[in-house]
Amino acid sequence: MRKYFIFSLLVIGLQTVAAEYSVNLGIDPYRRTTVDPLDESANIGLSLGGESVWVKDKLKYGLGLELRTQADNDNNWENFYSYPIYGVLKYNVYNDYYVLGRLGRVVNEKTDISEKGGNYFAFGVGKSYGNVDVELVHEASETIKEGSGSNLKAPLDLFKDGNLETISLKVSYVFGRTKDVTGPELSLESKVQGDDVTWTYGVKEKKAKITEAYLNGKAVPVESDGTYFVENLPTGRYTLEVVAIDKAGNKTTKSNSVILVDNKSEISKEDLEKFIAGEKSLPIIVGYEVNVTDMTDAQKKRLQDGVYVLDGLKGTLYVVGYTDDTGTDEINLKLSKERAETVSDMVKKVVKNSEDIKIETVGRGETNFVVANDSEENRKLNRRIEFEFRADNGEVIKSVEEK
Repeated sequence: MRKYFIFSLLVIGLQTVAAEYSVNLGIDPYRRTTVDPLDESANIGLSLGGESVWVKDKLKYGLGLELRTQADNDNNWENFYSYPIYGVLKYNVYNDYYVLGRLGRVVNEKTDISEKGGNYFAFGVGKSYGNVDVELVHEASETIKEGSGSNLKAPLDLFKDGNLETISLKVSYVFGRTKDVTGPELSLESKVQGDDVTWTYGVKEKKAKITEAYLNGKAVPVESDGTYFVENLPTGRYTLEVVAIDKAGNKTTKSNSVILVDNKSEISKEDLEKFIAGEKSLPIIVGYEVNVTDMTDAQKKRLQDGVYVLDGLKGTLYVVGYTDDTGTDEINLKLSKERAETVSDMVKKVVKNSEDIKIETVGRGETNFVVANDSEENRKLNRRIEFEFRADNGEVIKSVEEK
């Protein structure tokens, strides 16, 4: 009896170092006994137990023990308790369904049965629901009469004679289990040649696949060769987003953005990239004539290119007007606001994702100069419109610092 007590303490101690440990409650709707020469059904009973297991890929292995309630029948015996102590193996066969096997020893407690107990064997199936496992287990344990010894040759013989045989439904709560919801590993790269873009994507896991693809939020075909090619794109920001899913239903989403600027644009790709990256505001219209609010054709083209880069973004666009230091503060503030309103009107006409971009107009007058107002050429550089952007996540793309 002492060795069983020590083994029980070992199982309990392993709870602190195992990958997972569980407690289970079971009900035995079927019990068959062959105590003495008789072969009869016993009463329905309950069991309470625990397991400590290690996890390696689909395989789990560890130790467990159970305490079973009495199993009596009409053969004038009762208060027969059994305590299985066992090693356990579980193998995940598909989508959280697994098979299991148990092998160990059992302590039997009754006056005419030896406390040395006998062999114990079980097999079954189970299903995991998060941290809850449900198992159907067919168990058999040896009942050795006092002084008779064991007459069994193999574990499967436990289901033939000299035993307590049960079919048990067990429900376990598992501690330490974390469900993998990370999804498959996904690659996505882009290559730009002129106005053409080729995206190459794929998943490393063979059991995962690409299920969806979006270009600037609009669904596009998922190509079987893992590439998506678009040609003759105008100036703008283009983002391809792909979604991969594995057999367990875990998803991974990955996106890749490129900025295209045609050769005739007055706005540089570097300025656009810094604007999108949040490093600075975008000087969108530079070089107004004195007291003029209208834009030249070249300025309109620059504005259009800047607006196209907003495609796919969500947030608030601030159209900010500035002047030089010529004139009064009141006149310059009014003029900067009028210039900003003119630009805002055009932005609203050409922006592609108007439902995602809120436009605010701001006039700041003779502030935030980019260069000193010490020449007509420099004053012209200060008469400008800049874009500032606040993404929905709160990130602000700020203006350049005042000089």
